Order: sequence, then C-alpha cells, then structure tokens
Amino acid sequence: MKQIIVTMILALGISAMGQPGGNNQVLEVRLLSATEKLLPGGDNRIAMELAIHEPWHINGHEPLSEFLIPTDISFKAADGLGFEKISYPPADERVFSFSEEPVLVYEGLAYITAQVSVGEALAGQTVKISGIIGYQACNDEICLPPADYEFSFEIAVAQPNEEVKQINAAVFGGAKD
Repeated sequence: MKQIIVTMILALGISAMGQPGGNNQVLEVRLLSATEKLLPGGDNRIAMELAIHEPWHINGHEPLSEFLIPTDISFKAADGLGFEKISYPPADERVFSFSEEPVLVYEGLAYITAQVSVGEALAGQTVKISGIIGYQACNDEICLPPADYEFSFEIAVAQPNEEVKQINAAVFGGAKD
C-alpha cells in the first residue's frame, strides 16, 4: 500500500512539473495592423503575432495527422466589424523523438493574417478585436493538453478622410491585397 501511495505522489509531482503554469509560458499573442489606425468603411489588414517560447512548438493549421490538434483562430463578432480572408502561415515540417512521421509545426514567430472590415459608424472610435486561438503545444518529449488562448486588443479607427501611415511593413509588405 505504501508503495502505491509513493508511486502516486511521484507521478503527480512529475505531472505537475511538466505542465507550464499558463499560456504565457508557451505562447504570447500581439495584434499588428498594416496601418497606424484602422480605416472606416473599408478593409484593413491585421495580423496576430504568435510568439512561441522555446522549447515549445505548436501544430500547424493543417496537420498531417487527424490525431493532431490544429492551430485555429476564431474572432468574436463585434458590431461594425467583419473578419474575412484568414490566412495561416506555412508550417515547418519536423520529425521529433515522439513521432516517426513528419509533423507540421510553428516555432518562434508565426503570423495569422486577416482582413477586417470596419463600419463607417466606427470612425474616430476605439474598437476591440478579440477572439480565441486554439492550439496544442509540444516539445521534443511531451505534448500538453489542447489549450485556448483568449485575446482582446483595442485599436483606434481613423476619422473619415484622415490620412494614416502604413506600419509593420516587414509583416504586411508594401502593397495592399
């Protein structure tokens, strides 16, 4: 009986040590825009920057196995905002000690881009862009349970006919879609 209790305590201790304390130990998310303010009455380009901390990786959006949990984003509906053309980056093909077959993963920085339409009635206001990123994090030895990262960011909307500067050219390039 003593041996069973000791084994259970050790197993719980090992399990607790292998789990990160929260999303920020695996993943941090930041909103980027192609312009310093969103343009009312039109389409705007945004990106969710996923900073994946070492030694973790997360599965790509279209895993090679039906048993792997894909990285997926869903934006919460908000009055006057619409989200379209969500685009995931290509994932890197890697083989890990736990897999004989290649796995498609994101490591380091990954950018999920989208078009956001902003209603004209939102001109001059600040809007909230929020949603959930579903993912599963692994390192070369273990996979954590699937997780949801809830995000919420505020961003300004320009006044009608206000000129706005292009920003984040490294992510969005110079030309509009």
